[in-house]
Amino acid sequence: MQISGELKEDRVIIQKPKDVGRLYNKSHFGKPLSGNKLELDLIESIFLLDEGKIKIMKEKKEDGLED
Repeated sequence: MQISGELKEDRVIIQKPKDVGRLYNKSHFGKPLSGNKLELDLIESIFLLDEGKIKIMKEKKEDGLED
């Protein structure tokens, strides 16, 4: 199962607690936010996208590296 995040301005927010745990607790990617969310900067997001670890959504559509 791939982790999904929402692109908001210049960051990606991971909202599912299970996904937050998989990224932050195991690999220390991102910055924890209140409400058990995780904020990834664009560099982290692009790396994880390129590795096939996450998919990035914007306005309910999937974005790729080209976008």
